Amino acid sequence: MHHLQRDEALAFIGVYQHFLETLRQPGGKESVLQNLAQARALFLEQPAMLGTYRTRHPQQPAEIIEAIASLRVKRWIYLRDTANYSIFLDPNGNAAYAVHGLTQRLREVTGGMTGCVITTGVFAWDGIFVCDGIVADLVWLGSNIKRDFSGRLKILRQQGQFFFCPWATGAWQ
Repeated sequence: MHHLQRDEALAFIGVYQHFLETLRQPGGKESVLQNLAQARALFLEQPAMLGTYRTRHPQQPAEIIEAIASLRVKRWIYLRDTANYSIFLDPNGNAAYAVHGLTQRLREVTGGMTGCVITTGVFAWDGIFVCDGIVADLVWLGSNIKRDFSGRLKILRQQGQFFFCPWATGAWQ
């Protein structure tokens, strides 16, 4: 499956969006997605804000707060989809990840194509990697570059650096 179960995804989205909205400055004219991306960037600069949010909203599920705390935002190489997950390469080329979407396949988020560089967040959820769905700075890769990254993926698999589970040794560097 390329994405979370609907109930899980909606629960995560509700808490994550609420948290990010508590960080936003009111009155911005940007789109909702741009506002969320800006709030996410602020959170990454000041991660203690999540502890403050948890204190002010103790009713929020601990597993969702922990997932938000595990968030890694990078300019990922989104190489392609398989039948069950999307393949992300770390921008430094030292690891690859099987990443699931929140409510839809990542290919649907990027307009039906794969083979691009995107700025997005990936978090740990119930033993899998999940994309937070806030995607920015999408740049398409040419066929030669995609081929080079596919070759790099093959090497990473051989080296045991292709991760399906966040809790695997070395997965979350």
